[in-house]
Amino acid sequence: MRVPRPEPGWFFSLRSRMLLVFLLINLIITGCCAAYVYQLKASAIRAEADGRLRAAAAAAERLLPESLVSHDALFIDDEPSDPVQSQFALTRYCRIAGLSGLAFYAFDGDRPQLVAGALVNLATPLDVSADVLRTTLASGEVYATEVRIQDRSARILFLPGPPNSARRYVIAAMIDGDSYSAALQKARLQSFGIGGLVFLFGLLLSYLLAWRTAGPITAMLGAVRRMREGDYTIRLTPRGRGELGELARNFNAMSEAVAERERLIMQQAFEDSLTGLPNRVRMLDLMQARIDESASPFVVLLLDINQFKYVNHYLGYQTGDAMLIALARRLAGLMHQQGELCARLPGDEFALLFPGARLSALPQLLGLLDGALVDPVIVGGQRLDLGVGIGVAAYPDHGETAELLLHHAEVAMYLAKRDHSAYAIYCPETEARRRNHTALLADMRGAIDEGQFRMHYQPKALLRDGTVKKAEALIRWAHPERGWIAPDEFIPFAEQTGKLRAITHWVIAEVVAQIVRWNEAGLSFCISVNVGMSDVEDDSFVSFVDRTLRQHGIQPLQLCLEITETGMMRRPQQLLYNLDRLRQLGVLLSIDDFGNGYSSFGYLAQMPVHELKIDRTFIDQLEHNFENISIVRSIIELGHILGLDVVAEGVETSVIWQALAVMGCDEAQGYLIARPMPADELVRWMETGFALPQTPPNMASVLVP
Repeated sequence: MRVPRPEPGWFFSLRSRMLLVFLLINLIITGCCAAYVYQLKASAIRAEADGRLRAAAAAAERLLPESLVSHDALFIDDEPSDPVQSQFALTRYCRIAGLSGLAFYAFDGDRPQLVAGALVNLATPLDVSADVLRTTLASGEVYATEVRIQDRSARILFLPGPPNSARRYVIAAMIDGDSYSAALQKARLQSFGIGGLVFLFGLLLSYLLAWRTAGPITAMLGAVRRMREGDYTIRLTPRGRGELGELARNFNAMSEAVAERERLIMQQAFEDSLTGLPNRVRMLDLMQARIDESASPFVVLLLDINQFKYVNHYLGYQTGDAMLIALARRLAGLMHQQGELCARLPGDEFALLFPGARLSALPQLLGLLDGALVDPVIVGGQRLDLGVGIGVAAYPDHGETAELLLHHAEVAMYLAKRDHSAYAIYCPETEARRRNHTALLADMRGAIDEGQFRMHYQPKALLRDGTVKKAEALIRWAHPERGWIAPDEFIPFAEQTGKLRAITHWVIAEVVAQIVRWNEAGLSFCISVNVGMSDVEDDSFVSFVDRTLRQHGIQPLQLCLEITETGMMRRPQQLLYNLDRLRQLGVLLSIDDFGNGYSSFGYLAQMPVHELKIDRTFIDQLEHNFENISIVRSIIELGHILGLDVVAEGVETSVIWQALAVMGCDEAQGYLIARPMPADELVRWMETGFALPQTPPNMASVLVP
């Protein structure tokens, strides 16, 4: 493209400066030229005058009698025979030769003496320096100089006599200053005229050079300034093959290279390199621009591919990339209306923006999305289903900034994936709970070191006679700011973040130490401790339990480990192996929350456990739901068939106590017996006991199945 004319102020400023430089150079050249011309003409005038004076001085010797000159008669002591005639002849000669004066100086030793002379149109005699006469005589060369006589310029030439003369003399000849000055003035005017012509020519040339030179430079300066401001499309028009043309071509090449590099940088900064879709930064910019320009509502959907990590792990990253590209094409194909956006976020997440939509239009949007994802992706002959979890956030309901909206959509997406649902709409209450849990996780790091955890104990009673010989250890968090925090609020998140192992180790060590203190006080308890399946699957867990028991010197039968059955078995073989090792140590084993998890009856038959604990959700409804009675009775029978003791937790009424006794349950635990309490309160509670409800006999053997 052609460079537009830059601002006049900048352009003429540069041209004026260049023109000023050229004018200064022109003035110097003009002055030198005029001075040189004047010097040539003045030299010619002086040479012509000196030649005339020399010829006149040389001829003046012949005006005197030849006998006087040739026989040195001029310098005899006697005066000339006819002085008047001699003076007249000299004066007449000066007029004919155009001289203003003529004088003959003879030397008597070292002192010059005027012996003859004539003046024309001068009232004042010549005043010649004796030093000049001596110097001329001594050098034997003609000497010419200019003098001022009666405020007039005059040229005097001194001609020494022949060196072989008997007497030494110098002839001085002078021309009138008017003619000489007029000739010099004329030469001066001519040199000024020539200098003026040279200056005018130089002025024209300077202007042309300034215009010619300043134009490309000004254009280049304007281009550089525009490039500095971020315009990399600027180009210069090369003029000729000179240095400026070469500079313009090099600038264009540099500008193209910078523009290409800037394009690549912008592409990497705002575009996903794999799919070509806008990235997170670009998506946020476009969303925020839409919010700033218009207050119209829109809906943001954030998608995450289900189980995408297994595609990368088992089929390779190339297959995963191909899957992402295919999904990007399908999602981009949904963008038909103006303003709709589709972007790829980090990993396997995509974001869609539908302008003008509200949450009421969500079913249509989800239907549109389902239609694009219903067909699987075929990569290398492998069929890959495009299952996604979707988080939904709407403007302005769920945020007034792009960053906040995208964050809320992401929170909703993680909620959908956690609940295994197709989609989830952002809920502020859920976000508040999530922030609370996040804060708890941050505080949990120092809870063990700062001694914020406490152990409470809830006794278990035998249903046949109410005897209490067992208790369950329950952890409580005495938070310095939030107060008492129940385990249900932090244990699940501790397990998800890998903090559960440290808590489990602390609980076991604390419980074993308490058992030692009770043993020393003459009390014998079997204390149950809740452990997760991830704890038992750990290779080092059995060694830790064995080491802890040996360090404190207690009987393994005083420790019972309750394995939470709601956990997913990730390493079933390792779990069974570690359970068998724990049983060999003599530690009692129990399955907690039975009936509310994923474990199968097949694994239950293989587990070397001693006890089965019925989940409280079945116990709570025994008074109101007949089906629960059948389920509980079946679990009790199953446990007894497998040779296990059966414990019911959540027993809060005497009716439930009596029903469990009739069905043959072995132990009960719940608020009917006692609430969880610190260790010292448990001792006092044991001393006072509790009011045992009326207990009917075990009728399990006679109940009709």
